[in-house]
Amino acid sequence: MLCVPATLLAGNTPRAPPFTPLLIQIAVVIAAEQLTTAYRKRHTQGEHPDDPGYWARSYTFVSAIAGATWGLGAMFWFVWGSFPAQAYLALAFLGMTATEFIARSAHRPAFAAHTLFSLGPLVLLLALQGGIYAAMTGILVILFAAVLISYCNWMPRLLDESVSLRNENSDLVVRLQREKTKAIAARDSAKASELAKSYFIANISH
Repeated sequence: MLCVPATLLAGNTPRAPPFTPLLIQIAVVIAAEQLTTAYRKRHTQGEHPDDPGYWARSYTFVSAIAGATWGLGAMFWFVWGSFPAQAYLALAFLGMTATEFIARSAHRPAFAAHTLFSLGPLVLLLALQGGIYAAMTGILVILFAAVLISYCNWMPRLLDESVSLRNENSDLVVRLQREKTKAIAARDSAKASELAKSYFIANISH
């Protein structure tokens, strides 16, 4: 919502009503959400509901659709001949990509697909614009995306280590609980044995 008025006002001579790109973007986002929701519901009860490969491919597909909605927005929001508007748009898109990294970096192809479809059109528009500032902005966007994609190797490792540690802690708690149960049972058995021994000695003495 901030991108639309900022980029159009920075362009000084907007070619479209200020709310047209926003309405189109909202319509595309709603359509993409409906499509991905239908896709998930269709395959939830499929032949391989527990196949991790299937869910990885599905998540990559959904991520590509989400990225494409941003890429389409870049085409509507890009203001030709206005570097301030282009720089602001690039900054907004880099912020969006960094935010998406948190959610999608666990599966590198998903984040790569989202980044390609969201930032690709913006880089293409900057290249078509030409000029040193537009070119450097495009290079900055590419390098920023490449760095984030390279970080995706770390996130699955961190998640695996976290899950492994949680499982180890869970197993440790279970073992301690079992040993505690055995210790209590042994204590009760020893008390019962001692009591029986006392009764036996008392009876013999009597």
